[in-house]
Amino acid sequence: MLTFVPGSVVWPDRFFLVEPAERLARVARLIREFHDAVQDWDTAAPGSRLWDVAYAMQGFVPLSAHPGRQRTDAGERLRIFADAYGLDEAERHQLVPLLGRRTRAMHDFLQDQTTLGKRCSPSAPLRQRVHCAGHVADSRPLIASPTPISAGAQSLNGSGLRRRAHRP
Repeated sequence: MLTFVPGSVVWPDRFFLVEPAERLARVARLIREFHDAVQDWDTAAPGSRLWDVAYAMQGFVPLSAHPGRQRTDAGERLRIFADAYGLDEAERHQLVPLLGRRTRAMHDFLQDQTTLGKRCSPSAPLRQRVHCAGHVADSRPLIASPTPISAGAQSLNGSGLRRRAHRP
């Protein structure tokens, strides 16, 4: 059962809600707890946890082509999210290629919905139209030139792949 919870959403213009980094980590932990209890959180359907994590990272880190949403600390925020969610080294390696694929999949889904006259059509509820238009506009440049995604994802590879050691 779904229940309305009053509050503000982060995307597209309230990223201050996941500042400082501990708030971003809290989001990752909440998603992990939900996964442990239910399995999936973004489409309420069976799916890969890493697929969900890739979508969450895109939205909460954020990974964006929009100049106002790009982060110079995206790599560090990806690590924070991955650490708080509890991704192991193998999962981090699997996640890197999913970041771009997940962006493409959502873009294509929303474009298809527009073509079919559903979700993004003028007759759709305002919330759906705003989400669709914003996501398509934000993801189109990422698909054409995935620099923000690949730059951030590089920090999950190599020396950035391993969890940060916690100091007592």
